[in-house]
Amino acid sequence: MAEFYRGHTLSITSDAMEMWWPRHERFSIEDLRDVYVFRDVASSVVVRGIGASAVMLVATAVSWQLLRSPAVALIGVLVVLAPAVIGGACMRTQRPPWELRAVYQGRDVHLFSSRDQITFGQVKRALVRAIEANERENYALR
Repeated sequence: MAEFYRGHTLSITSDAMEMWWPRHERFSIEDLRDVYVFRDVASSVVVRGIGASAVMLVATAVSWQLLRSPAVALIGVLVVLAPAVIGGACMRTQRPPWELRAVYQGRDVHLFSSRDQITFGQVKRALVRAIEANERENYALR
């Protein structure tokens, strides 16, 4: 049994992928099927902020003729830009996590997730190597 990855919360060997956080789970490598990477779209805060900004931009453009005073025009511009700025800030700070998913014993399971692309890449490569090693071991036994 070869070990391909060992972290604080995860271990990947040629036999199993075992996690200790947020709850203990163990997946047999032999029973994992259709492993895939999933990355969700931006968070709902970002989507709502951008949508609100678009609505306010249209409302400001429609009512531009009514904005006679420079102070009212400035407030209109700030109201339009505020959701876009907040949404952009959230996009930078709340990146969606990378996720490893698979079919395990007929059900879709979440194997691992991380916002850190380097750690995620290491885990993904370790899982690919573990699957390949497991296939070689099973082929040799036939």
